[in-house]
Amino acid sequence: MQLLKNKAPQQLGLIGHTIIGYPNLADSFATIEILVKNGVSLIELQIPFSEPIADGPLFTRANHEAILKGIKLADCYRFIEQVAKRFSIPLVVMTYANVMVKQGYENFIKNVQQAGAQGAIVPDLPFDVADDYLTLCREYQFAAIPVVAPNMTEQRLVSMSPYFDGFIYAPARSGVTGSKTELDTSLVGYLAKLRHYSKLPIAVGFGIRSPDDLAFLKGIADYAVIGSETLRVHQEAGLSAVDQLWCQLSQFVKG
Repeated sequence: MQLLKNKAPQQLGLIGHTIIGYPNLADSFATIEILVKNGVSLIELQIPFSEPIADGPLFTRANHEAILKGIKLADCYRFIEQVAKRFSIPLVVMTYANVMVKQGYENFIKNVQQAGAQGAIVPDLPFDVADDYLTLCREYQFAAIPVVAPNMTEQRLVSMSPYFDGFIYAPARSGVTGSKTELDTSLVGYLAKLRHYSKLPIAVGFGIRSPDDLAFLKGIADYAVIGSETLRVHQEAGLSAVDQLWCQLSQFVKG
């Protein structure tokens, strides 16, 4: 199940990201309104987790604060349902393996799918040890979206690629989210290798934050994921600044 369209050369789409319940559910929903208004193609809804190992300090603190404020998995399901009822846009959840294991893979998939999400990004669940999960994803037509790191070996990429679904999430660098990413020619070769093994659209994330970054990605990626920068701007200057950021990014890709 392909959730996004492959973009023509020199076109680039945008993907937004928000942590459910941070700093509160109202602001999470307002952030989504801003993203939709500015033409994002898909939204990642992150379920707060105590040990988000793929996330840097900024996201980790936000995850912890959401949990401390009482956000539960049931609240996340209700929030996804509210978003799905309000907006006609693809939704995927971003979570960690422990969250799914605690619920049971099948229960988790059924609950988030019934709420309105069409797939999941699970950065700490390697596909080559996730047969049960992948089988259920295929059964429920729920997209198992791969996170394919730049240092993944060619052998592993070959073995995993038949299970890719939805789109490919390609971190612009190894490590965790949040830090400024210096985009260079190594990214070009990495994305070309991904295209050799999969026809799915490629979304690049981790440290994408400016029109200059978007300009670099045009022609080599299909989508750019802006998550940490949205969170940083929200923390420093509030929702109006988030709106200004996304207006700027949206105007750039349309231009």
